[in-house]
Amino acid sequence: MQCLGAFKAVQKLHTYLQAGWSSRTFRIYSNFLIFNLIMKTLHTVAWWLAVIGAVNWGLVGLGWLVGSSDWNVVHMLLGSSMQLEAGVYVLVGLSGLWLALGKLGMMKN
Repeated sequence: MQCLGAFKAVQKLHTYLQAGWSSRTFRIYSNFLIFNLIMKTLHTVAWWLAVIGAVNWGLVGLGWLVGSSDWNVVHMLLGSSMQLEAGVYVLVGLSGLWLALGKLGMMKN
């Protein structure tokens, strides 16, 4: 889906260049589109990581409630590598922080 957005952005830039935009205006607009595409991609990745983290914590809590073994999916998948598992937890935490700060920024406007 992001690739389609990038393709449409390149098509739009090509149209504007053919319409006679100056190279400075073209560079400013193309930088804006690239930045916008990067931010959308970053937001999508952060959202999915936050969802994965929320589901994982839900399963951990459910496992504790029913009294069975640990249902930590991240640990099940990456338990052999503690550094990789810790990296996933850090990324999930940063994703939650990114989304929370983004939401606070939108509330101020």
